[in-house]
Amino acid sequence: MKKKGGSTIIEMLVVIAIIGILSGMTLIYNRSGAEQLKLFKEEAMVVGLLNRARALAAEKYNKSPDSCAFGIHFTAGSLDFSLFQDLKSSTKKFCKEFDGTYNGSFTYNSGESIQDFALEKGLIFEISISSNLAGTQTQIAAGGMVDIMFVPPELGVVSTVALPVNLKISTPAGGNSKTVIINDTGQISTQ
Repeated sequence: MKKKGGSTIIEMLVVIAIIGILSGMTLIYNRSGAEQLKLFKEEAMVVGLLNRARALAAEKYNKSPDSCAFGIHFTAGSLDFSLFQDLKSSTKKFCKEFDGTYNGSFTYNSGESIQDFALEKGLIFEISISSNLAGTQTQIAAGGMVDIMFVPPELGVVSTVALPVNLKISTPAGGNSKTVIINDTGQISTQ
């Protein structure tokens, strides 16, 4: 009796197992890639909005006497953030006194909001403050609010917390993250 050509059941099972392993690896890699893509997109949006706030401060300086500064309002542990203008308080005639100190209301009010934004679902803000001297970072607790504002005419940066500020956009599990850093000169960088 002559053997017919073909595959045995064991060979077929080995091939199916190899295909299953390769498919599983592809799905995991694809999911991780999609998560990284979301992080890059959101990081670019935050950097773009910080630059937009700086541009609005430069543009509106001579055109809008009631606008003292433009900035972004962030809440730690949240999806939401807002582009806003800090309006001159009713008790002050000028945003800046002649001594060069900032005299706006220095707080975000919902009436000052220009546009509200939210991170994609599955991402959150973690906010920390870097100490240049000790190299340590102080975490802002969830629900803590941070306003970063650009003040015309020199476009100096002021914040409700000490600068530099690290805005970390991350997944809740903390597996992947992107960080936007705003230093005391207003320079915006990413990590």
